[in-house]
Amino acid sequence: MKFVSFSFLLLCIFQAVSSQPTTDPKEVAALSRIIEFWNLRNKLNITGDPCAQNATWAPETANPRVSCSCDATICHIIHLKVYALDVSGEIPIELFDLKELMDLNLGQNVLGGPIPAEIGQLSKMQYLSFSSNNFNGPLPPQLGNLTSLQQLWASDNQFTGKFPEFIGTFTELRDLRLQGTSLEGPIPSSLRNLDKLDSLILRNSRISGQIPDEIGTFLKLQLLDVSFNPLFGKLPLNFARVGLSMNLVGTSIDSNSLLDSQASGLLQCVRQDSECSNSKPLSSSQTSASGIEYDDESEILGAASLYTSSNNEWAVSNAGNFISNPNGPVYTARTESQIIGTLDSELYKTARVSASSLRYYGLGMENGKYTVELHFAEIEMGDPYSWRGLGRRLFDVYIQGDRVLRDFNVQAEAGGSKRALVKTFEASVNNTVMDVHFFWAGKGTCCIPYQGTYGPQVSAIRVSQASDGFGSGKRDKKRAGKIAWVAVGCAAAAVIMTSVFYLWWTKNSPTHMRIHTDSSRKG
Repeated sequence: MKFVSFSFLLLCIFQAVSSQPTTDPKEVAALSRIIEFWNLRNKLNITGDPCAQNATWAPETANPRVSCSCDATICHIIHLKVYALDVSGEIPIELFDLKELMDLNLGQNVLGGPIPAEIGQLSKMQYLSFSSNNFNGPLPPQLGNLTSLQQLWASDNQFTGKFPEFIGTFTELRDLRLQGTSLEGPIPSSLRNLDKLDSLILRNSRISGQIPDEIGTFLKLQLLDVSFNPLFGKLPLNFARVGLSMNLVGTSIDSNSLLDSQASGLLQCVRQDSECSNSKPLSSSQTSASGIEYDDESEILGAASLYTSSNNEWAVSNAGNFISNPNGPVYTARTESQIIGTLDSELYKTARVSASSLRYYGLGMENGKYTVELHFAEIEMGDPYSWRGLGRRLFDVYIQGDRVLRDFNVQAEAGGSKRALVKTFEASVNNTVMDVHFFWAGKGTCCIPYQGTYGPQVSAIRVSQASDGFGSGKRDKKRAGKIAWVAVGCAAAAVIMTSVFYLWWTKNSPTHMRIHTDSSRKG
């Protein structure tokens, strides 16, 4: 009797094991090919069933990640994550054999080429990310077959062509991010179908024309960023609601004063004939390794700030808000890495950054000719050996209202990141004020290596009278080392004497504009 019972137990175990669902063989073969194609075997060494219970690659925190959904007899791969692993090449065609995929994250790699038309086979997809890669060409119309999509992230790629009409088929879409591409407008009227959207980010593309009236139907929208696109039109009155964040900088859209609290704070600094309400003095100084004394400009700036030095010799203004920065509204950058190409590495380990406009003023300066030294080092973006090297920081520089650098890329010109670069210019002061303006015109990437990595970045500024400057030689020698500006710890601005100067802007002009610096005016 005991023998019979034991035999029955073995039979039950055998039946239980034999009935364990296994992965669709076609999907197993496809996954194996993907792993080989992207050279992931050392990170994802699957030798058995990829949907085996308790697999180490299945948890949400795993990267790479493969997870499955099983019924009584068969398993299907529904999640695939290959995130920030510096995978290069194109998308292998076998990927589209995983027809049950619901979540595909290929963000922050070095993948390139066009998105294959076969993407339309993944009709069950809900979460799709291509962000921060080198994909190019138009978005294929077959992408419109993914009608279950709830999230589409494709920012910071080289996509071209028209803003696709098929976007309107994504009626379940809640989060759309297409910033930093070359997609062109207009925004199609089919956008009206996306009434479940809570985030719409089209920043820094080539989308043009009138912003659709249908956008007023997006009652669930919490974040709208269409900045730095040639768009115009008006936003509806129902956008004046608590919790909605908007960024319309660099457009001609009339917001009807429907700006959130962040933007309202900005207007305190940019409204014509208005003084910034939070201006206060800065103090302290630092000496570089070469013996030059720099004023310390390490105050905490905000989205709308104007600060003056304690001796009223210089001032700094900042305008713009890093809405999506995970670190919050941080307007400084710092690195512990050694900066090469300079004897003053410490000078470049800190820098001032801005989401839009960063401006320094020398106040009460003697009229004459000056030499302006601008010190840069890219300390946030990496070199091209990984996806972190795909970032492109481009900005313009104006001195005394004249653009001296356009689409300036510090990393490219210095020959890599964490390398010092000094640009020198001659400028004249005719009205006691020196104006150095760093301005982001909406070009380059936005989110490499993290959200909010863009805009001008400067480590130090030094201004000194040119050798043929006016005034006595004795006085010139006394002042030559003092005229220096610093932007964060070791960065800043040059100035002398006393005076007060307030920054004036116009509400509707997001571009660079000359500041009227009539010496007879104090405010």
